Amino acid sequence: MATKRQARQWTAEAWRVRALELCEQSTLLHTPRSRGADGQGIEVYTVPTRTRQGHEHVVRYQAATGTTQCDCVAGSYGAPCCHAGAVLAAVAQRTQACSPAAAAATRDYQTWCAWFERQGA
Repeated sequence: MATKRQARQWTAEAWRVRALELCEQSTLLHTPRSRGADGQGIEVYTVPTRTRQGHEHVVRYQAATGTTQCDCVAGSYGAPCCHAGAVLAAVAQRTQACSPAAAAATRDYQTWCAWFERQGA
């Protein structure tokens, strides 16, 4: 009798570390392109695929929680992927380049957006 494969349970930090490792192993570092925010405090990025030239995956990054969601196969199962890792690396690079005041203002705005979304508005 065949058993269904269980998805691995990741802690948030282990998921992030693995996504960054996959990004470093791939050639996708510094490739995410910001497509702006979707109006709900979620930043949208596109990252090229490694296997299909000219195609891109869409990665959504929620800054208030630091979580990503990618439309690739691994991402659809909630597993870490190199595309999400590339976005996490880009966000980390941007955060390091920001002044402390700009970073604080961005955090305050993202916290407000998350609160507003929870209110059901």
